[in-house]
Amino acid sequence: MAAIEANLNRFEAAYRSAIAKEDKQAVAAAVREVRYWSARRSNAEVVKPPSALNRVAFATTVTLRREDGREQTFTIVGEDEADPSSGTISYVIATGSGSQDTGGADHSSRIGFSPLADIAFCAAYVR
Repeated sequence: MAAIEANLNRFEAAYRSAIAKEDKQAVAAAVREVRYWSARRSNAEVVKPPSALNRVAFATTVTLRREDGREQTFTIVGEDEADPSSGTISYVIATGSGSQDTGGADHSSRIGFSPLADIAFCAAYVR
């Protein structure tokens, strides 16, 4: 939700600036963005992390162990909050279906729809 609010605030400021400069093209662009982010905010849902730690799901933090032994930790977030360089990935990217049962143990799967596409991993830790 914070990412949505930040974007909305940024484009509202851009709108005010464009109005002050009388830049019709910038006004139109800012209005489109304000409309988009307002709609995202109105449809957003705050999701609590699941209580059971046997699923990789929205709002969980998971450490992935790649086949080569390297580990990376990510928090599964909404599409608008995703920033892999900051340790967050979209729930769409994380499993391609929204959640993946770890069966209570390490679970091999594939990441899809991202720059990490087709990299095998084991969900080493879910928290």
